[in-house]
Amino acid sequence: MAKSERITLEEVLDLIPKPVTAMVSLPSKGLFYDRDLVPDGKLEVVPMSAREEKLVAGMRGSNVEEVIDIILKRCLKTNIATDDLLVTDRFFLLLALRANSYGEDYNFELTCGYCNNSSKYTVKIPADLEIKYAGDDDAEPFSVVLPVSKIKIGFKLLREKDMKDIRRFSAKETKKGFLAEGDPAYSYRIAKQIVSVNDRSLDMLTALELVNRLPAKDSAVLKNAFDKKTPGVLTGITKDCVSCGKTIETDLPMSAEFFRPDDGAEV
Repeated sequence: MAKSERITLEEVLDLIPKPVTAMVSLPSKGLFYDRDLVPDGKLEVVPMSAREEKLVAGMRGSNVEEVIDIILKRCLKTNIATDDLLVTDRFFLLLALRANSYGEDYNFELTCGYCNNSSKYTVKIPADLEIKYAGDDDAEPFSVVLPVSKIKIGFKLLREKDMKDIRRFSAKETKKGFLAEGDPAYSYRIAKQIVSVNDRSLDMLTALELVNRLPAKDSAVLKNAFDKKTPGVLTGITKDCVSCGKTIETDLPMSAEFFRPDDGAEV
């Protein structure tokens, strides 16, 4: 039998289809970015390749955010820094990238709280999830007057660079042994969004002290104002238990199958 001709690298590369880019419409509508960078509120992404799957294979609890950052930077074609993305836009972009790379079907396991039966279910991401879009006239800074103190607070939305700062602060405080006082980043996260008090700017230290001293009702109103103005995807889902038929209500689980799809899962 004649020896087969060896295929060349160029021929192999010709066999691989060109990646199909996707234009992702952001929940923010691009209103909080440079309009020249995101003119239509859309970002362009290309599907993941085996190069990115190699990163996923090395993903551990301590480096998850770092790996996701690298993947998004590689797959994002629009010239915008991922650190400048709203936290909620970044998460939505991750869902869209997953759908563009592996398809919309995301399989996961849920345990019914009524009958304790565990089964696999499927949602289409992001199609099956509710998306809260920014208002057409939304612009930072937003403002709210607190009911008890009567203070006018100006605030912004959180970017990924803010979250990195919050995680660093949390890690530093945890090392100091402050866990007995609850979430070490709770007040810091709120303070990170405050940009003014009674239309006057303030530094982070002042904002943090203000948050810690606010009456509980003022704090609740402030956090509610943040939530109302934050666009993004709502991750609450409902599924009927395949065993007892009761309705399961939960947040979308983020399992290993998010980047390692199991095509044999039951719907």
